[in-house]
Amino acid sequence: MEDAAAGKHVTKEVFLEARACHTHGWYIRHDPPSEPSVADLFRMQEGMEIHERARRLFDSGILIRQPSLALAAEQTAALLKDPETQCLFEATFLVDGYATKADVLQRVEDGWGLVEVKSN
Repeated sequence: MEDAAAGKHVTKEVFLEARACHTHGWYIRHDPPSEPSVADLFRMQEGMEIHERARRLFDSGILIRQPSLALAAEQTAALLKDPETQCLFEATFLVDGYATKADVLQRVEDGWGLVEVKSN
């Protein structure tokens, strides 16, 4: 959430939190993040493992791994134009100050299919 913390983009986390409480959404974007608890660290590690396992199900996938949302969105756009690209992981989109990442985008006959990965 590097760009959202700097107040540049609204991520899914910020959007959902702000819908529940506008004040909390503002604090997420403007306050520095607190140190994660042991439970937070466990959930993050578990989430990374689940996403890694899910990526193994799509053998032709390309992982978008860039240091910023802007670079990730640029790489995503370039790969979407390439007809050889069949599957993307963490495809990133920036539109009108909003940011989102797709867990899995898979080319289908008339466009792209979206797969959201959940640990439960």
